[in-house]
Amino acid sequence: MRAIFFVERKWYMLSNIRVVLVGTSHPGNIGSTARAMKTMGLSNLYLAEPRVEPDGQSIALAAGASDILKNLTRVDSLQDAIADCSLVIATSARSRTLDWPMLDPREAGQKLTQECLNDSVAIVFGRENHGLSNEELQQCTYHVAIPANPEYSSLNLAQAVQIICYETRVAHLAQTETPAEAEEYPLTVELDRFFVHLESTLSKTGFVIKNHPGQVMTKLRRLFTRARIEAPEMNILRGILSSVDKKMNATRLIRKEHTMAVIARMKEDIESIYHRDPAANSTLEILFNYPGMHAIWIHRVSHKLWLAKWHFTARCLSTFSRWLTGVEIHPGATIGRRFFIDHGMGVVIGETAEIGDDCTLYHSVTLGGTTWQAGKRHPTLGNNVVIGAGAKVLGPITMHDGARVGSNSVVVKDVASDHTVVGIPGRVVASPTNQSKEKTERRTEMAKKYGFDAYAVSPDNPDPVANAIGQMLDHMHLMDSKLQEVCQSIQQMGGEVCTKKLPELTVDAFDEAERNAASHRKQDIDKFDPSI
Repeated sequence: MRAIFFVERKWYMLSNIRVVLVGTSHPGNIGSTARAMKTMGLSNLYLAEPRVEPDGQSIALAAGASDILKNLTRVDSLQDAIADCSLVIATSARSRTLDWPMLDPREAGQKLTQECLNDSVAIVFGRENHGLSNEELQQCTYHVAIPANPEYSSLNLAQAVQIICYETRVAHLAQTETPAEAEEYPLTVELDRFFVHLESTLSKTGFVIKNHPGQVMTKLRRLFTRARIEAPEMNILRGILSSVDKKMNATRLIRKEHTMAVIARMKEDIESIYHRDPAANSTLEILFNYPGMHAIWIHRVSHKLWLAKWHFTARCLSTFSRWLTGVEIHPGATIGRRFFIDHGMGVVIGETAEIGDDCTLYHSVTLGGTTWQAGKRHPTLGNNVVIGAGAKVLGPITMHDGARVGSNSVVVKDVASDHTVVGIPGRVVASPTNQSKEKTERRTEMAKKYGFDAYAVSPDNPDPVANAIGQMLDHMHLMDSKLQEVCQSIQQMGGEVCTKKLPELTVDAFDEAERNAASHRKQDIDKFDPSI
């Protein structure tokens, strides 16, 4: 019983060895190959891309091996023939351009018999006239060269098959009764997937240019083929590649989000200019003609470089920005969102300055220091701070939220929230009260009702026209409130008054009159001094 099992095991091992003929063009070679296989105990014949089919001549040359011809397998390509094989050996002469792991026939026979126990293996023979192509050779694990007479090395296809089959049988018979357990190697199709995955990952990293890979992938394929990685090792490599892909995808997502954030910040800057500068007519005009915005954008780059300890590069970029825009912002300064520098020329912002959101600076403003000692020596601005043209804010002081500085003032002390400072040295000229806050809010709501923005109407506004408008708004608000009370009382007594809604009042009706008035003013100025 043991002898029968051993014989069946030996037969099963040989049945896992397939002989693959690629592009065979003569039917006699197919028959002779079948004969050579059967004499050595092999029976698994594949024809890949055959140019002819077995015929009577094939059967005649098979000489009793017609069963192999009857059971042969036809496939469309070499890849289809070896897809489920863990070991593929190609017969080829030594190549000068493709340095691949080489075996002699005896070593090839030993490799085939060692690995055919668990998986299918294949020995591949090329075309009669020019053998296998480089692409086909790269699909194989090893190459085998028959050491024929170098002066006359021309072997018939069937003769080459006979030699390899003989060495395979010799190695097969030399095996012990209980052969050693073979290592688990990946199948050819699994190796192909690994190399596709490897090329894809290397292309993402930029190591391999997808459209111009050169010889990199060929050499890497040769490297891994020579090392003969096992299936668990290949799984580890696939896991490493997957981890790299995942990390790169996350990096690309972060870069995309960062790019979108940068674009959003730029749009935000442009919108803030629209809100604070009535002279802004178009986005294109803002992009090309607002040096204050250019200075802020360049500062964001130089600030990143400064934080990364690239101090020299950051200072060079800051100097270039000063030359280009007339605005000097130290790369160490911290600036918030929607910061607006109107006109911009002559603005200086020191290294330790901190600026909050929605702040506005006019030309020739200086946020400077008062000491040569290192450390915090420049001002800190809260949110919504406005500093007029030519003002100097000096020292490590704090301008709290909503603070305002008049033009050409010099401020050396902290300014509380919503306070206005003017003069040299700066002194508070207006501070908010509960009554003024309520009045300002009421005026703002009233102005919105009538269709215009009353941003200039504030308790500290020195403009008498604006104050007059504010008083008119107060009066209109009081009249509306009284009239509403009267209407409600009459309606409660049964009268029908105030049933219609008051018409909306907007400034659109005055647009044409304002344009005409502006035109007349321009004409008057031209008459007075045409050079203006």
